[in-house]
Amino acid sequence: MRTADVIVIGTGGAGMTAAYVAAKNGASVIAIDKMSYTGGNTLAAGSSMNASDPARQGQLTMEASEMSVIKNMLALEPRCELMAQWQADVRKDIEAYEANGDHYLYDSPALHALQTYVEGDYVGNPELIDLYAKSAPDAVTFLENLGTIWNHVYAGMGATWRRTHDVEQNLGPAGRCVRLSAAEGV
Repeated sequence: MRTADVIVIGTGGAGMTAAYVAAKNGASVIAIDKMSYTGGNTLAAGSSMNASDPARQGQLTMEASEMSVIKNMLALEPRCELMAQWQADVRKDIEAYEANGDHYLYDSPALHALQTYVEGDYVGNPELIDLYAKSAPDAVTFLENLGTIWNHVYAGMGATWRRTHDVEQNLGPAGRCVRLSAAEGV
């Protein structure tokens, strides 16, 4: 019988991240999955992810049509308190953006959340959307620290904003799996 400090059930993105962090913090880890391969539903991500990323997006020019999308979302009647807060945050940023005469592709966690909520026909859980949009930039950094190389930012399949991060080696629907070595404790 095998024992470990931490047993992770499921080897998708969340499970593998949990296993990695536990191992990095000194725990012995066993990760198991019902399938014969790792990746879980994360495989459906197609080797890319969405996150606001001002450093990369700042190298792109915002089109007039993109500014119109933002202005239209700011004109909507808020459906909840979080939506009103996202609109207020984006409005403040856009006022400064226009006052400075900026032309880079604007993005922020607030805009990401606002677009996700509105374009999802207001059916998503605003608290979870907020957490997702605020956490996504840290996920980009986390993956970079593990060796992920992002090629560029674009509007990926199903996305309406240029915040999809494309990896150097796109494996399509097979996703991109990283085998953690025994030296890392996994």
